[in-house]
Parts: sequence; structure tokens; C-alpha cells
Amino acid sequence: MTKCSILLVAEFKLRQEAEGIDSLKPPAYIRINKSKPVGNVKCGELDLSNATACECNPQKPLPCGADSNCINRLCLY
Repeated sequence: MTKCSILLVAEFKLRQEAEGIDSLKPPAYIRINKSKPVGNVKCGELDLSNATACECNPQKPLPCGADSNCINRLCLY
């Protein structure tokens, strides 16, 4: 290694120590359980009282399945 590269490596290590950076890896993965709004954000909640009741036959094996044309399924409720 040349003197220049040795100096660059030494300077890089000094900067890491000064900034408290041990490695260039990102922080560990943290699973998020809830979404928290930050700042001036309106939190909209789904009001199920406005949703229409579907007319699917509950006796079928998949009453609100993909081929049932369920109104709530089509409206993404």
C-alpha cells in the first residue's frame, strides 16, 4: 500500500470513531406492529355502519368467494 492509501484508511477509521460508526451496515430489522401517524395527518377510520350488507347465501361453501359477485367484496370492504 502506498502512503496515500494508508493515510486515507487511517483518516476513514478516525472519522468512524469520531462519529460513532462501527460499520457501514444498516441497522437491524425491526418489525412494526402499528402504524403511527407523524405530523399533521388526518387518520381516517373505516365506518362499517355505512357498509351495505351483502346478499350472499351463507349456506354456500364460500359465500363471499371470488365468483359470488359479493357487493362488499367488489367494494373492497
